Amino acid sequence: MSVQLQVPLLLLRAFDDCRSTGVLDLTTINWVDPALLVSVAAFVDAAVEEGRELEVSGPYRLECRRYMSRMRLGQILGQTVLVDARRTTHATGSFGAQIVKRVLMTEQAERLTIVAGPSRLVQSIQKTGEVLGVTGQLELVSELPASV
Repeated sequence: MSVQLQVPLLLLRAFDDCRSTGVLDLTTINWVDPALLVSVAAFVDAAVEEGRELEVSGPYRLECRRYMSRMRLGQILGQTVLVDARRTTHATGSFGAQIVKRVLMTEQAERLTIVAGPSRLVQSIQKTGEVLGVTGQLELVSELPASV
């Protein structure tokens, strides 16, 4: 019995673009399944073997980010994690602290960039970064970075 992986066309385009730009842009991925995770991990592994620098922009969709985080893809990639909080309206301070702890401490991503968000969320993220000693890995920006 053989198993055939179906890799979305969007992901194949992201792989092609990455070869020239060095940025694997997964921001528009709407669905993450095991086949996608395996494909991304294999692509990143090949890039590392070839000695290429690689920056990964994770999905904007919260469900996709959560699933990739649970599957520890951030830890595998050692990536910069981008969280777009511009549409976040009901975030509590503890939500910001959880993001910082999970992404930088548990998942051991190299960097966390958070785009905008409510002031209570931003304050919580800053305070948590200071308490955990990870402010050097934390970036708060008002607009999406140009590479996204």
